[in-house]
Amino acid sequence: MTFLFLAFLSLRGSSDALVIQTPIGNPPELNSEIIHWGRVLADTIQPYEQLCGWGYKMYNKLTIRLSSNGYTTPYRTGSCGFSGNTFFCTNIVKSSYALAGHQNSWSQSVFHMARNWQTKGPGYAVLTENNRSSVSQIKPGDVFFMGSEPDSLDTFSSGHRHVILVEDVNIDPTTGWGRINYVQSNGPKTRSHLRVENWVVKHNYSSNPNGAWWIGLGPR
Repeated sequence: MTFLFLAFLSLRGSSDALVIQTPIGNPPELNSEIIHWGRVLADTIQPYEQLCGWGYKMYNKLTIRLSSNGYTTPYRTGSCGFSGNTFFCTNIVKSSYALAGHQNSWSQSVFHMARNWQTKGPGYAVLTENNRSSVSQIKPGDVFFMGSEPDSLDTFSSGHRHVILVEDVNIDPTTGWGRINYVQSNGPKTRSHLRVENWVVKHNYSSNPNGAWWIGLGPR
């Protein structure tokens, strides 16, 4: 099942003065509608009323239905667990794509979404390397599949799992330093970012900074 991101880190101080020279990943190009709906959902999702066991409210309540391109978002009252009342992390990805006209049959399982992404069709791919070759391809509308354990995509079925939707990419093409902004559901906030250092995207699971993740490229 899906799981929340446990911690969110900010860029280290030395990067505050970084001047981005023609950052990669912008504008969103073919994925502009996906990003539009991702932002709408991020602004629409509400926190579940109760404090959950982690000490904060979970943003997984969606009680306003959005419709576009023959798709309507599911109605969810929110929860602290993983019941049918939860607007899962996979729901924001599935809904953003479907509202933009990219219909899909992805399940609410991060594991199955990642596996199905590999065989979705032309324009979709899963990159397993965290280096310049992979990171330089990231554009808004792509996704990150994340796991708290450093396993492989073939055995991505244990531990905590999460998926996020890339909102904006700002990486200096010369230095490989910058940040990737994203939107998400079923977490303590709907927006955050990932640090990129020398073309390596830093994992932000506080319990295991060496956890695994894979880049899911969207429509191309």
